[in-house]
Amino acid sequence: MIKEIKPTIGVETKPKFLEFLKQQFLIMDFGGQQVFRQKYLIETKRWENLSVLIFVIDIQDIGSFESASEYLCDIWNVIKKVNSKDPKLSIFFHKCDINIRKGLNENIKKSMSYLTDFVSFASFHLTTIEDNSGFLAIIKTLYFSLPEVLLRRLLEDKFLLFFEKEVLPKYTYLVNEDHFIDLFLKYKDEIREHAVKIGFGYGQSLQESWLTYLIGEWTPDYRLLSSKTLAVSREGQYFYITIPDWSDQDLPHDLTTTLLDGLLEGMTKTFYLDPPEITKTSGVFTTWKITL
Repeated sequence: MIKEIKPTIGVETKPKFLEFLKQQFLIMDFGGQQVFRQKYLIETKRWENLSVLIFVIDIQDIGSFESASEYLCDIWNVIKKVNSKDPKLSIFFHKCDINIRKGLNENIKKSMSYLTDFVSFASFHLTTIEDNSGFLAIIKTLYFSLPEVLLRRLLEDKFLLFFEKEVLPKYTYLVNEDHFIDLFLKYKDEIREHAVKIGFGYGQSLQESWLTYLIGEWTPDYRLLSSKTLAVSREGQYFYITIPDWSDQDLPHDLTTTLLDGLLEGMTKTFYLDPPEITKTSGVFTTWKITL
């Protein structure tokens, strides 16, 4: 499931490959010494087509925090120039050894004070060679760099069953009201916002389950999909999801589409993706486009 992870900190090594969730990654380790830094910034081709950047900070070396953050800014500026889409960024606070971890709180705060430009989109991890924290941090970083793979898993696992059994029953009572259309139009925004929150919680819970699967602590059950048909596909940077609208059960198209739209937005938020767009609706199926 995950093969050939042999990171070497502080020296420049030859490229190697890693397989994760049946996806191939080309791995490059870059030395942190001053002698390498300008070389890396000048050779911009190194940073093209980048999916993931892991930046390692020695959390015990408080004197290096400012220069490390400045170097990360320099690297990130180069990356933004040569890539059409920003890669996933993970920052490892390394040497966060277990026996002194509590005493490093001030170091972490000080380091974070230099990294304010990255707080809104980077993930942060405490790592040490004393346990498997570094390995788990790499798994989490790679996991969130593959939104298409994970979205497909989340959708094809039990999404339709969840929608039919947990979400729809909360709203189908509205259909029996005499003034359904008026009620729906009045509360449409609230219904959608509630669906976004449900989708966010749902996405997070399933992601936690898949992470435990990736580290060997859980095996997913085999589940049959609902009798409904769900189709997923990819074209370039776009991911398409086609879902039926339950019109065969006399449920209003606007209601089911609004709920599904909110659920999908909540799920994509857990991957830090823009909200999905409806690109096609036929009265029987609706298609959403997600930009990866």
